Amino acid sequence: MRGAFRYAADEGGEVEGLPCGDGGEVDLHFERVFTIAEVSEKLGLCVRQVKAHIDDGNLIAVDVGRGKERRDLRILDEDLEGFVRRRKTGAVPTLRAARDPITPPPLPSAPKGYAARREARLAARR
Repeated sequence: MRGAFRYAADEGGEVEGLPCGDGGEVDLHFERVFTIAEVSEKLGLCVRQVKAHIDDGNLIAVDVGRGKERRDLRILDEDLEGFVRRRKTGAVPTLRAARDPITPPPLPSAPKGYAARREARLAARR
């Protein structure tokens, strides 16, 4: 869904706290609007997790529904990008360990033969 909205300003030059330009109007432009289901598919999360992020305030959503009983949320593309940017972690582990295996240190020489190993175990217990 794509869209742009234009709100007329009141006599004071504001629209519910939004700053207005010279013409007394506010233009809100956005490229894409996602439903909760689309965001959950895009992020690989379940719908419940997306709603939890919205309820926690981590993901910003716009309520286009009719009151609390008919809540219908949409997520703007810039808000989704901001959410992903804030949630990015540091360095991604590489496969270097698989390419350059570290050779383990040599094990201490074990006693040879059953009797010698048994004697070593008994000595370690004492």
